[in-house]
Amino acid sequence: MDLQLAMKEVEESKTFRTAMGMLLIIGNTLNGTNIKGFQLDYLSKASEVKDPVYKHTLTYHLAEYMIEHCPDGTDLYSEFGAVARTARFDYDELESNLKKLEHDCKASWGYLAKISKNDSSSSMKQKINDYLNDVAQRIHQLKAIYRIASNRWHAFLLFFGYSVNEVPTLKPMAVFKMVNEFALEYRTTRDKILQQRKRLADKRERNKTRGKIWALEGQNGEDSMELNGNLRRTPVQMNAEQRHEAMSRMLTGGSNDDTLKRTRTKLTAERSTADIISSQREMLRSVGRPMDSSSPGRESPDDEILDGLVKAATIQTEPRDHRRRARQFNRKSLRRTRTLKLVDDQSSSTVTTV
Repeated sequence: MDLQLAMKEVEESKTFRTAMGMLLIIGNTLNGTNIKGFQLDYLSKASEVKDPVYKHTLTYHLAEYMIEHCPDGTDLYSEFGAVARTARFDYDELESNLKKLEHDCKASWGYLAKISKNDSSSSMKQKINDYLNDVAQRIHQLKAIYRIASNRWHAFLLFFGYSVNEVPTLKPMAVFKMVNEFALEYRTTRDKILQQRKRLADKRERNKTRGKIWALEGQNGEDSMELNGNLRRTPVQMNAEQRHEAMSRMLTGGSNDDTLKRTRTKLTAERSTADIISSQREMLRSVGRPMDSSSPGRESPDDEILDGLVKAATIQTEPRDHRRRARQFNRKSLRRTRTLKLVDDQSSSTVTTV
């Protein structure tokens, strides 16, 4: 029967035993007591107790402790297959059905005795008699199995600390329903914690490589440089004064080494924007730190930064359009114009009358 399998699963589960011990320790710590055990009714209240800081339930803290200290533990719900089936079965109805079968079987014997008085057919009487004997034997076997399961259930409740007076009032359906709901919530909370830790671990791994430029090595690097453009020239070694002059020429856009021009050079047909960007990028590269002499043709990781600086320095800003003003900006008030016109008309009319 599922009842015996369910009791066996609960008793032999190491994860459930460890979880119950941890709940007992947490309960003693929170209540300031030192009790030896608790009843299974407390499992239904584990999801209602929350910490005042993060508002996590007691089941959450239990699952977190089990993950850290008992990594070999299971999710507890996958172990309780028979418990889930037992939680959906009403054993009170089973007992009433057995009593009804026994009552119907006894009534059938009375009906058979009445039929045999009026009917002298021995063949039909023998068949009914054999059938009722078989049914009565099966009913007695079912009653014996039910009695053994009931005794086993009472011993199971005593094992969990229930008193003798409380044992008859507790039904398997109600008790295993509490255990099944606790196991389901424990599995859900455990999976949630594992997913959160996995996301945090992936985020830490991404942060380790954030901001780094991965350069291709060997043939792959040479092929990518050939596709992007020609190989860069080796920078020329310059002293501090030469670097200062070169930087000044680049910022002012001038071509003369002696004077510094403050105005930007205008683009001509012979010299396009792309030429200016490429030349100033080469000048910045020569001003900066030299590249490794062992790989003169390989690009520096700072090329992208230099390209952005050169483009920002040589961009041509468009003049801002003048704000559009209203068409009647300088026009006088229409009401005042009409009033003055009326005054002029009245004065002219008075002059004519005079």
